[in-house]
Amino acid sequence: MTEQNQPLKKEETKEGVRGKGLLVGTLVGSVLGATTALLVAPKSGKDLRADLQKQSSQALEKTAQVKESVVEKSQELASSAKQRTSRIQEYVSVQSNQVIEKVKSIRKPNQEEVAEEQQLEEIEAGIEQEELVAQKVEEDDSLLESAATLEEEEKVEN
Repeated sequence: MTEQNQPLKKEETKEGVRGKGLLVGTLVGSVLGATTALLVAPKSGKDLRADLQKQSSQALEKTAQVKESVVEKSQELASSAKQRTSRIQEYVSVQSNQVIEKVKSIRKPNQEEVAEEQQLEEIEAGIEQEELVAQKVEEDDSLLESAATLEEEEKVEN
C-alpha cells in the first residue's frame, strides 16, 4: 500500500513544485519586465508612475490567476488521492475477509463432517463391543463344552 502511495506523493510534490515554480517565474518575469521597460523607455515621472501601477496590477492579476489554478489543481489531486485510498482500502478489506474465511474453513471442519466423524467413532466402538461379546460367548461356549465333557467323563467313570 505504501508503494502505491509513494508515486502519488511524488506526483503531488511535482505538481506543487511546478505550481510554485510557475508562480515564482510569473512574479519574477513581471518584475523584471516592468523594470526593464521603465529603465529603457524615456518617459516623464507621471507616465512612469502610471506604467508602474499598471504593470504591478497586471502582475497581481496574473498571480491571482496562478494561485487559483494551483489551488484548483491541488484540490483535484487531493480528491483523486482520497478516491484511490478509498478503493485500495476497500480492496484490501475484501481480500483480507476472503483470506480469513479460507483459513477458517481449513482450520475448522464443518458441522456435518464433525457429526459424521462422531457417528463413525460410535459405530467403531459398537463393533469393538460386539467383537468382545462374541469372544466372551465363544469362551463361555468352550467352557460349557469343557464342563459338559468333564461331566460325561465323570459319569462314565462312575
